[in-house]
Amino acid sequence: MVIYVKICYYYTSGDVIMDKNSQTKAFIISIVGIITLIVFVVGATYAYFQAQGGETGNINVNAGTATTDNLSFQVGSAINLTVNQEDFGEGAGNKSGKTFARATLTANNSTNNAARNYYVYLSITDNNFEYTTEDKQAEILLKVTDPYGSEVTTLGGLEKKTSGSGDNEVTGFDITTSKAFIEIARNYEITASPSATQEWQVEVIFVNLDSNQNTNTNKTFNANLIIQEEETLTLANYITNYVYTEDGENGLYYHDGTGSYTNADQEAGDYSYRYSGGDYQVTEKAISEGITRVYSASATETDGVINFYCNGEKQFVSYYYCNLNSDDYYYTLAYNEIAHYNTLEDALAQAVNDGYLTADNIKNFVCFGSDADICPRENLYRIIGVFDGQIKLIKYDYADTTMLGENGEFSTYNNVNNYSGLVYNSGQYYWFFRNNTNGVDSTNDWESSNLNKINLNINFINYLGNKWSSLISTSSWQTGGNTLSNIRDKTAKNVYNNEIVSPTVNVNYSAKIGLIYVSDYMYAVYPTGWMNLGYDSNTFANGYNANKGENWMYMGLYDWCITRPIDFISSAFIISAFGYVYTNYVYNFNNGDNVRPVFYLNSDVQIYEGHSGTASDPYRIVF
Repeated sequence: MVIYVKICYYYTSGDVIMDKNSQTKAFIISIVGIITLIVFVVGATYAYFQAQGGETGNINVNAGTATTDNLSFQVGSAINLTVNQEDFGEGAGNKSGKTFARATLTANNSTNNAARNYYVYLSITDNNFEYTTEDKQAEILLKVTDPYGSEVTTLGGLEKKTSGSGDNEVTGFDITTSKAFIEIARNYEITASPSATQEWQVEVIFVNLDSNQNTNTNKTFNANLIIQEEETLTLANYITNYVYTEDGENGLYYHDGTGSYTNADQEAGDYSYRYSGGDYQVTEKAISEGITRVYSASATETDGVINFYCNGEKQFVSYYYCNLNSDDYYYTLAYNEIAHYNTLEDALAQAVNDGYLTADNIKNFVCFGSDADICPRENLYRIIGVFDGQIKLIKYDYADTTMLGENGEFSTYNNVNNYSGLVYNSGQYYWFFRNNTNGVDSTNDWESSNLNKINLNINFINYLGNKWSSLISTSSWQTGGNTLSNIRDKTAKNVYNNEIVSPTVNVNYSAKIGLIYVSDYMYAVYPTGWMNLGYDSNTFANGYNANKGENWMYMGLYDWCITRPIDFISSAFIISAFGYVYTNYVYNFNNGDNVRPVFYLNSDVQIYEGHSGTASDPYRIVF
């Protein structure tokens, strides 16, 4: 076992670093134990696992001074699991291994009393295991027992599952595909009079499912068990521990399938934390005057604060088919049609100033790709949510050709003036180009798309550079798809189930960069809108265009999604400029659509404290 020892000197009462020659100090050792589980299968009907790991000895520290409180940490031996074809075959039992993280506090012999706090983490650094059953039974489970012998029943956003059957049935936290930085103990107190020891038991269980688990041949699982006095402020843990307080506060909803708010029963139920709602929200003043939306649902409606006129005619806000050579396009306010505004931002700012809207309601901005004191607009990204301990980001504005290139699936340049962003020369790209020269026709196979292979996963990664792209996780994207009606014409929860949980075709594609799922967009609106249809062919009133102004992800152009309709192989799903869910040809005869790269951060990415998450003060990443 590999042990990393970090020696720090702190004030006994706080977190200010002292000089090591100070008279009164606490001697702290932070221990990181590497659990390495290397698993492979050789011609077995049932999974054959072999785990490898080293050893660690106990470590005790004595500061050797009468005025010192002594806090030290230990971790146990690596978890070693060896499973062969006989003892992991049909009818055999599960295999498990245990280790521990231990804190020992000895009080100074002046007062014989001491109290300190510490943190325990499990950082899963590498895991490419997959589910081998259609119902996604857990193959690797985690159990944690606290120092008082009680099993921990909630652990971040991990889902607790019962897996196996008969004598093999076992319950624990599902970490089969997890790459999370898991907080086991947070600011946990230990008191000593004059000494005390607290021990956390960590058990990893490989479940024998009595089925063919050969898909996990040659897969690996690596994790670090960490116990230390200082907090590791990862972005994911900051969002789940500090920003999230209860459903709806700070625009965050915990999708555990329960809640007391309207449409709580429509949560995804995947134990994710998702931002939902609009950056701007109508005030009571606006509602009292009959103005109930940020933007009207259609050009004929009058219930939106902001209106847009093109060549003298009222249009949808962000309906950008306007004569760009004409000066006759402008924004107005529902309560003051006389004043004209050149940009959407100007109109929104005036509505905020007049008390009809509030701003900055969704504080999920991250500066990614720049260390500049003021984050450039092209480096602003937004947090879709926290999924299995990982932050999922989407680029705030559309990517331009400096980011995605003019090769791959590049089509042409945009030249628009009426949408929520400022990238007027963003590129338009095909989802998959029709290439008759080599006999390849248009198709919605994402694995074959050059938008995927070249523009996103070569050009964009190169644009970010090694420093920043190293923070992005290689993730599994569900690209199988479902029927047109099962995605386009359904509510948020139904779309999530049809798109992610039970797609008609189950395809998992591994890559760093992808695009949004349709359900990502549909859950980004206030929960009151989760029962709206992605597209309502009968009336716009019940479609997602009706609440586009209350959806922080809506930007106003045509956005490609990663999801495909399996019954229309030349199409892929989009978010239309009108705000509803629709499809477009992967080879779009109207010159392609717009791209906003999406990716998952490594779970251990940390942030600096003191930032609010607004566009002007985004979260900043630590290297």
